Amino acid sequence: MLRVLRRLRKQQRNNLQRVFKKGTNSFLFFFVSLQKNHMKYRLFLDDYRNPLEVFDKTKNPIYKEEWVIVKTYVEYTNIIRSRGLPEYVSFDHDLEDEHYAIRTQEEWEIYHNREDHKPTGYDCALWLKKYCTFNNIDLPSYLIHSFSEVGSKKIRLLLG
Repeated sequence: MLRVLRRLRKQQRNNLQRVFKKGTNSFLFFFVSLQKNHMKYRLFLDDYRNPLEVFDKTKNPIYKEEWVIVKTYVEYTNIIRSRGLPEYVSFDHDLEDEHYAIRTQEEWEIYHNREDHKPTGYDCALWLKKYCTFNNIDLPSYLIHSFSEVGSKKIRLLLG
């Protein structure tokens, strides 16, 4: 156990100390979450494209590496819940055909305020931010490969 604690990053050690003070059950839950976070993978969110197609447009060599590809909000949240945080997330904004019609900030606001709106890449980024805040962990590194200027800007502003 001591060896594991020594290998953890400083922030994780501090979080672990806080949780340990709360009691044994919290400690065990936190320890399991840390173990999940050490399984490295990259998460690519897009309904149509794959990482190599994005590489062709961006020439960013990270897109030539191995990625776990998800196409929907449900797949995205499920993979993070089951595998822990990825080391990178690459976001597309438009995950449904109806999202491609959103061209302006005003259209985006109207769409996202509808109760029946289908989740976008922004909703995935919002879920990720809440997940990290709730678990007191840093956001993973992220990229935005969306062609939607409005959606990309909203994700960028949300994640900082």
